[in-house]
Amino acid sequence: MNAVGSPTIDVLQWYAVRMVPAGNGHRRSATLGAEFETYRSRAGHMAKRRIPGTGKRVFVPEHILKRAGFDVFLPVKKVLQRQNRFRPEKQLVSYPLLADWMFVGWPIGVCRWSDLMALNVVAGVLGTGGRPVLVSPNLIQ
Repeated sequence: MNAVGSPTIDVLQWYAVRMVPAGNGHRRSATLGAEFETYRSRAGHMAKRRIPGTGKRVFVPEHILKRAGFDVFLPVKKVLQRQNRFRPEKQLVSYPLLADWMFVGWPIGVCRWSDLMALNVVAGVLGTGGRPVLVSPNLIQ
């Protein structure tokens, strides 16, 4: 869950953050670091396609928050699912356990609210009376 050199869960303050709902055209997952091959299409044009099995599948909001320097925990469930209705093979697919929610943390005593709310994937934070509510590290674990 934490990268090497990252602070442990106990020294971070955690908040439940609501992501912008996936609408038309919004991608929820992407493949990073994939390898591509060049081929000739039926029309005779050169094109590229991703080689299956290469790259790492990530959730886009989680990836954006990690690139911004936040510690992120996204609980996922893994489900065996058929690729399509014509093939019997199944593949393992990950889905977020809490739709449109994830836990975001940063070190205690640091104010990162302006950085968090400036990201276009964040819709809001769980709170009452206009104040965000801290999530206990025990709930995260």
